[in-house]
Amino acid sequence: MNPFWMIFNIFVILSSIFGDTTILVASIKYKAFTLHKSIVTVIQHLAVCDLLSTFGYIADVSLKLAGWEDLDHVFYKEFIVYLYVISHPVSFIFPGVLTTLKLLIVKFPFHTHLWTKRNAHLVCGFIWVFLSLVYPINVKLLSRNLRDSSGLPPSFYIRLEISQSLGIAGVFVAFSIVIVTSALLIFEAVKVVRKRGDRLKLEGLMTVIATAGVFSILFLPQGVFYAHYYHRVIEANGAKSAQSLFYVMEYMLRANVMVNFFIYSLTVTSFRRFLLERVHQLKAIICCGEEGNIARLKAIICCGEEGNIERLKTDICCGET
Repeated sequence: MNPFWMIFNIFVILSSIFGDTTILVASIKYKAFTLHKSIVTVIQHLAVCDLLSTFGYIADVSLKLAGWEDLDHVFYKEFIVYLYVISHPVSFIFPGVLTTLKLLIVKFPFHTHLWTKRNAHLVCGFIWVFLSLVYPINVKLLSRNLRDSSGLPPSFYIRLEISQSLGIAGVFVAFSIVIVTSALLIFEAVKVVRKRGDRLKLEGLMTVIATAGVFSILFLPQGVFYAHYYHRVIEANGAKSAQSLFYVMEYMLRANVMVNFFIYSLTVTSFRRFLLERVHQLKAIICCGEEGNIARLKAIICCGEEGNIERLKTDICCGET
């Protein structure tokens, strides 16, 4: 592997583990997202999906480096591949859920009581369960008549073609939902401002639009690949341009698992404030370095009492008891 891409992969993996874990901890334990509860719920599912994708990728690469990729190992074949493959389609469906949900909240503000945290979990849970069943059923159908590398029945190729077509259709449906709902969301938000004369609350809107926009940019190479190059790769055994696009697509997909943390850091004020507080607390621990004070600061970090943070820092740095 090229050293640049190796460094890039390491950066993506570390950023994903740190960023997505921080998102989950900040939203679940510290309630650091001052957005609609249903929106925060979808954000949490996106973070879980990105973590699963990252750990699946790590496990996949680790097993290959260990020389197990050619073994018919149950753990490798059934769990790692399953984990990695399932998180992929889920990751490009949830941005569409996010934009659709925000559109409904803006368009029907008096019905927001219907979009509870519980209902958002139910919608996301249904998507997880549905896609978790699609993959094994698809594999079972494709491999039912698969005996060896030769003499495959025509029904196998028919099912393979159907499976590929459904995958391509799924990619473009996900793109279409994100693009259409994002455009309608902007239109409805502007209309609400003009009609009511209220100032538009940009925080939630910018978070959803930025998430959808970055998703579209990062997944665009995959759409082009499937639409234009897929059959050329199969028939010509790999054209140069198609192979180059495939690698670009692969690394952009890898980058998708880490970008949400940076998006929320820029667009969600409460989340940014949460991060800054933790950075200041860490600096105080490093600078003051006294065991007793470190224990006290750790207690404050765990309890999250904002009012005591500045006072405690002052006491420590000034040597007051």
